[in-house]
Formats: sequence, structure tokens, C-alpha cells
Amino acid sequence: QGAEVLLVDVSARAVTSTQRTLNANGYTDTECVLSCGTTEVQNRTFDIVVTNPPFHTGHSVDLDVAQNFIEGAARILRKGGYLYLVANAFLKYGHWLEENFTETNIAWENKHYKVWKSTK
Repeated sequence: QGAEVLLVDVSARAVTSTQRTLNANGYTDTECVLSCGTTEVQNRTFDIVVTNPPFHTGHSVDLDVAQNFIEGAARILRKGGYLYLVANAFLKYGHWLEENFTETNIAWENKHYKVWKSTK
């Protein structure tokens, strides 16, 4: 409550679906933006970014989207802001997070998933 929320997705279908869901639940002031990563929100700053980036291209593992999003998140977060990244446990995002953020640790994990928390 009280937070200003902006949602971003690369899929036009996901953006349309999300906006309809928000409207149906009374969140008419919440914005959902069609964007490849953070490109459409580069002129804004944020306190917190939360993501679960895709890592597939077809049936192959492709980490380019996640790397791009991590770098973009570092640009749009204010100093002291946080990135929370949800990922399958086997994905190796730690080095990119450490390259782009002051502090990175695992906020939560089990044998299947990790939630990385990085501070700018």
C-alpha cells in the first residue's frame, strides 16, 4: 500500500493481460509498459526492481536477456536501491550482479530457486 508500481514486459500480450487484470482489480493508476528490458523506462529512477528474467530461447538456455536486464536495472535504480532477482538455482547470475552492484547476496534459496538481492 502506498507504493507507486510500474510493470514492464517485452510481450504485448502480457502487457495487455496485466493491464486488464490491474483494471479489473481496481489498480487503475498502475502502469504497465511494453519494453525490452529497461529501455522504455531509462528516464526514470526506482527504489526497488523485482524480476524473474526468462532464460530460454526455444529449448536452449540463453542468458542474454537476464544480463541485459541486470545491467539496465543497475542504471535505473537510485543509489541505495535494491534489485531482487528470482532464478532457477542452477543459473549463474552472481558474477553479473557483482559487476553491476555494490553488494550482492542470496536473500532466500531452496534446491530449485534462489532470490538474489543486490544493492546499488
